[in-house]
Amino acid sequence: LKCYDQYLFEDLKWTGNVTSIIKYTENDVEMIAQDLRNLYLSSAFQKFHPLGEEIDIIFDLETTFTDVVFWKKNTNNRTTNQLKFWDLLDELKNLSVIEGEAGKGKTTLLKRIASLWASGKHP
Repeated sequence: LKCYDQYLFEDLKWTGNVTSIIKYTENDVEMIAQDLRNLYLSSAFQKFHPLGEEIDIIFDLETTFTDVVFWKKNTNNRTTNQLKFWDLLDELKNLSVIEGEAGKGKTTLLKRIASLWASGKHP
């Protein structure tokens, strides 16, 4: 994790509040990162019911995710430009808000990003 995201690594090393700080070792952080990788690559995470389990439709992140277009907005909520998925990943290095109507794919997008991180396929 340290080589992928130094800031996340440092954040995970120190948790708690000012009166009760727990320091995690580098090994602890790596074990947490490996647990997350295993979860994000598991069949239960990769294959899911986007419309609820009562509807018999199962999505697989590897086969159903497509390169969609995203709209980048400024702080005044005005559209500034379009982004493709890989461009969006570059933008997510900064604080970002993913918004959209219900059922438009926000959760699927975040699951796809987690899956790419876990597999090492992210740029």
